[in-house]
Amino acid sequence: MSWGPSPEYADWWYVVSWKGIIWAALATALAASATLIFALFQFWADGIRDARANDRHVALEVQTSEAKRDTAGAMERIATLQAEAEGLKAQAEADRLARVKIEQKLAPRSLSGEQQLAVVEGIKRFAPQPFRFVSYQDDPEVVHLVHGLIRVLIGAGWKGLPAKGFLMAQLEFGVRIEYAPEKAAEYAGAANALASALNEAGLAAEAGVKASIDADSITIRVGKKP
Repeated sequence: MSWGPSPEYADWWYVVSWKGIIWAALATALAASATLIFALFQFWADGIRDARANDRHVALEVQTSEAKRDTAGAMERIATLQAEAEGLKAQAEADRLARVKIEQKLAPRSLSGEQQLAVVEGIKRFAPQPFRFVSYQDDPEVVHLVHGLIRVLIGAGWKGLPAKGFLMAQLEFGVRIEYAPEKAAEYAGAANALASALNEAGLAAEAGVKASIDADSITIRVGKKP
């Protein structure tokens, strides 16, 4: 009696093993095919992901470039606006100065209290210098200035004399302090000091000799506003 497998049993396992090998081979082939297919899908998906990433990168570069361009444009506009603002400011200042000059041109001549004191200090050492005025009688601006100057000269101790004549046909501008040639040594100092003090106060004035005028005083000729 034998204890080994029977021939029929061995044949059965032989057939089963071959079928197992065939099925295992098929499974392996299917697995390899699936692996290859999935590898292809992964390669395809990676390509799409890389393409999308590249598109996003390009888009970001475009946006960055546009942002830089917009920033540069904004800075240029800001610089332009600042330049325009500076131009407007400069023009406004120029207009203001022009307006001030026009106002000064049109404003009547006068001396402030501080200016009057300065003129007095500049000429009082020549008191009692005699003086008289010759001016326009029909010009309110001239008349107002003459009255103010008279108060200043009297305040400095100078001696006022009655006017002899007035300006009418001739056209004169500014203030001129005149004295006779023979009185130059006596009156020149006072005349020059008065002219200098008036100029410092903003009134156009000059001093000099003139023949054929009264020698008993200096003559202050007040013309129209220059």
